[in-house]
Amino acid sequence: MPESTALPEGTFTREQATAVAAEYTNVAIEDDQGTHFRLVTRDTDCMLIWRDWNFAPEAGVMLNRYIASDGIRKPPVSQPSTTYHLHHPFKSCQATPPSGSVAFLLLCYLIKEFSLCD
Repeated sequence: MPESTALPEGTFTREQATAVAAEYTNVAIEDDQGTHFRLVTRDTDCMLIWRDWNFAPEAGVMLNRYIASDGIRKPPVSQPSTTYHLHHPFKSCQATPPSGSVAFLLLCYLIKEFSLCD
């Protein structure tokens, strides 16, 4: 498993908070005031576990502790290894879907549904 992104022990930036929140389903930025905000950790019932303002002197210490013990990591996004070949009466193309691409899957369905592929 890749190493987790941790906050610095003191104050932290929006970029640092966004990077940490992107790794967990139960960590988010709340009370966004533009120049300052809170990073919040919640449990599976959305009850508050811990929160702190980004400008608090030792904000990262407790946030890192609670994220390490109660953070729910997002599952890794894997790239499909299959390459899909789309055939159209006027052109042929080879496309590899981007990770999690609903639009690509919808396109494949529509092409197949309207008999535009072999």
